[in-house]
Amino acid sequence: MTETRQKRKPRKYTDAFKQQLVGLHCFGKRRCDICREYDISHFLFDKWVKQAENFGFYILPL
Repeated sequence: MTETRQKRKPRKYTDAFKQQLVGLHCFGKRRCDICREYDISHFLFDKWVKQAENFGFYILPL
């Protein structure tokens, strides 16, 4: 009854993409909705938000 799980290839995200998602969060979109819509982990998204707070790269969402 064991299924083989396919490993997901590591994905690369551009800085502009990260900034856009953090911007959406800053302007009120919920974290869980962003992670579900863009298929990213909550841990990864939290890391991006923390980096944005530390380095201040908030931008307006497109």
